[in-house]
Amino acid sequence: MSAFNHLVRLQKAREKIASGALRAAYKMLAPLIEKNCADAIYLYSTFSFYRKESSEEFEKRRIRLLEQATNLGYAKAACDLAYCFKYGNSVDQNLEKASLLFKFAAEAGDSHAKLEHGLDLFFWIKWNCSKQNDRVDVGSAS
Repeated sequence: MSAFNHLVRLQKAREKIASGALRAAYKMLAPLIEKNCADAIYLYSTFSFYRKESSEEFEKRRIRLLEQATNLGYAKAACDLAYCFKYGNSVDQNLEKASLLFKFAAEAGDSHAKLEHGLDLFFWIKWNCSKQNDRVDVGSAS
């Protein structure tokens, strides 16, 4: 499949998802998913076949797909996965992992991740400065 056909297929799948034609979208994404296309894997993580899988099954699949797309370098997937870890959605809350994922996604160009990573840096510096100030020995007052 040419790069152009690949992009056309992804765009048509997005349109199918937006219109609610999820089975048709999946049929368009399946060949790309088989080829480890990070964009297609990510898109498949965004919808559920509610009669074929429970909410819990969907959430497990979603996390697995976000991890797969992140490992392929897809910034949007890394950002979404970071939010899952930040808030403990479908995974155990892990702020350190969330921070690392936001940093990765920010460096890859995701605008939401840039904001989150900037906030992480700001609060990390503020927290470290306040901890250091708590430990400062100012000597005796006399």
